[in-house]
Parts: sequence; structure tokens; C-alpha cells
Amino acid sequence: MQQSPKGGQIILGAIRTNEGIRFFVSDPGPGIAPEHGNKIFDPLFRADRSRNRHTGGLGLGLAISRRITALHGGQIRYTRENERTVFSVGLTTDA
Repeated sequence: MQQSPKGGQIILGAIRTNEGIRFFVSDPGPGIAPEHGNKIFDPLFRADRSRNRHTGGLGLGLAISRRITALHGGQIRYTRENERTVFSVGLTTDA
């Protein structure tokens, strides 16, 4: 399993948008292989097949996160920006 480089800075934040607010977490880790980027929110998907439920979970976390976010009228997404992995959750607000 690849990890973020030692001393890598993880950034947490929130940005106000025209639609509401977007929360994000960003780290300088190796990211997710491009061929897996559109599958990571699928239930039971694990990009690293060498991991099992004893060492790496069931592959449900991102699927559950997507469902909860959708129930609140938002969207969750993964991007790769400036050599950083970014997960973000956008929620609308009542202005």
C-alpha cells in the first residue's frame, strides 16, 4: 500500500461557493490510479486487491459517504490537483 510521503502536509478546509459550501481534505499522497477514479465510490470496490477486510476494510466507506451526502442534497467527488489527492463534499445552503 502506498502512503503519503513522510512529512507530507494534509490540508482540511471549507470554501464558500455560489451554491453553498464545499468541505475538502487534500494530501500529497500517490493518489488513485486513473483507471480506478470513476469506480472508487462503488460499493465493495477496492483498488488494491491485495488488501482484505482484515487489513483494509470492506470497500464500503466511500459508497456510504456518497449516499449520505446525496441524502443531504450534496455531492462528493475525488480529484487530483497539483500533485495532491483531494476529496470534497459540496452542500447547498439556504441563502
